[in-house]
Amino acid sequence: MAVARGGRVVEERAASLPGQGHRCAAMDVRDEAAGTKLVADLDRIDGVVAAAGIYGPVGGIDAVELSDTLDTFDVYVFGALFALRVGLPALA
Repeated sequence: MAVARGGRVVEERAASLPGQGHRCAAMDVRDEAAGTKLVADLDRIDGVVAAAGIYGPVGGIDAVELSDTLDTFDVYVFGALFALRVGLPALA
């Protein structure tokens, strides 16, 4: 299962994988409830890869918007945390 915020992007990535049967979903990795539902809808999970990322603010600490920095932190830290929280128990 490949997941990304943009449906078109994730569909292209899944189509580029070798073999057949790859599934994809559009979802914000910061939405733990959506991740929990996604995992519950799967037959099985063989592994979890938490590799979400966005282009964050660029510039000095005094030049970037704090809200943009917090958004980046949410994706990189909490997005990975949520993926592991909902995915790892399904591996057991």
